[in-house]
Amino acid sequence: MEYKKDFSPLQLNLGIQYSEIAPCTELISSIAYYWEFSSQLSIPSQYQVVPDACVDLILNINSNGPILISLSPISLENFPIQPGDRWFGIRFLPSGIRRFFKMDLGELKSQTSIFHEIFPTEAKELEEKLRISNSFFNRIKTCDLYFSELLKKKGLETDQRIQTSLQEIYSDFQKPTEKLGFQISSRHLRRLFSANIGLSPKEFAKVLRFQAALRNWKENGSLEIGEGFYDQSHFIKDWKKFTGLTPSSLRKFH
Repeated sequence: MEYKKDFSPLQLNLGIQYSEIAPCTELISSIAYYWEFSSQLSIPSQYQVVPDACVDLILNINSNGPILISLSPISLENFPIQPGDRWFGIRFLPSGIRRFFKMDLGELKSQTSIFHEIFPTEAKELEEKLRISNSFFNRIKTCDLYFSELLKKKGLETDQRIQTSLQEIYSDFQKPTEKLGFQISSRHLRRLFSANIGLSPKEFAKVLRFQAALRNWKENGSLEIGEGFYDQSHFIKDWKKFTGLTPSSLRKFH
């Protein structure tokens, strides 16, 4: 189940001080990377979160707030940040968080929830460990050790139908979701995706198309119609929905 080579999620990260580092080898099929950013402004601002099909655990290191679990949005979300904030996060690959925590993502009632209310013991332990880790690199070491031990202790397996579906969609964004490689009803498939990823199969495929276009812009400065988009108008409409910007206005940031 080597998802890392199939999909590496991206965020815009415009106008912030941002860092990310991959996890240890035994976690790369479940965790995309650890990230951290801080506000450089003297006034409240907003961090733009674009859809990436991932689930994050996030903690404001410079406040007493709890660890939050954040689902991927299906359109641009603005996350409020205050002067002096330093946010640390663990970004799980699609379905990756369920290797460690048995939960139905579709039952979460909001985009961002308090993790302690779902897994009080685990949240308390992880938060205490992160609070005494005094640097980004120490927090990474803390998480590598914590999640490696949790994986050995729990070792939850990904549903084979989800694993197969993800690999098929990764390899072909345009493949109709009803033609994925096993015989279950579309309703059951939607329920599986909702529980494991927090998105429907169609939402997931659309987010992957956007992520491919975003990677092309990040790496090549190109904002051409990506794979799976019908035409230029559909591409521009989806791009604006996901980023809040038109392709032409985004070019100035490259």
